[in-house]
Amino acid sequence: MTIKPIAKWLHRHCESGQKTLPCLEPGNRKLKEFGEDFLEAVAEYLESNPRQHFSNTSTAPPPSALVSGKPKPLNGTTRETLRLLESGFSVEHIAKQRSLAASTIYGHLEQAIQSGEPVDINQLLTAVQQTQIAAAFAKTGLGNLTGAKELLGDLYDYGQLRLFRTMKGRLL
Repeated sequence: MTIKPIAKWLHRHCESGQKTLPCLEPGNRKLKEFGEDFLEAVAEYLESNPRQHFSNTSTAPPPSALVSGKPKPLNGTTRETLRLLESGFSVEHIAKQRSLAASTIYGHLEQAIQSGEPVDINQLLTAVQQTQIAAAFAKTGLGNLTGAKELLGDLYDYGQLRLFRTMKGRLL
């Protein structure tokens, strides 16, 4: 975690009363080694520097969401997910049938898209859902998954947002 995400996190959460950074949770090796010095440096920085406003206007998806020039081969479990999806099953049904989390199934579908496999986004998200997600990413930038999730609240989970972003990144 670099200083920019930490500063963003601090500005967003200081007023909410949240006291610890995720990377500095008790038991974390970094906390034991650097926690006290790090927190002192951050406190000094915040005292001597005005509040910064960070832009969330990036429109490019992160590199991991883009299809590279050379497709990665899919493993057997991802192929099985694709087979079940092509048979008309929903993500939730596939997850339940395979005793996996829905987020894992969305991850398989994201890998498939990145590998160039055809995945019909319309089978996974309605036109209304796609419009809502697209509007959120239009405000936050395609690279800002967390910002889109915050705008949409509990309407969509991260798996659905990643899948949409990967599909749109592939079309760029």
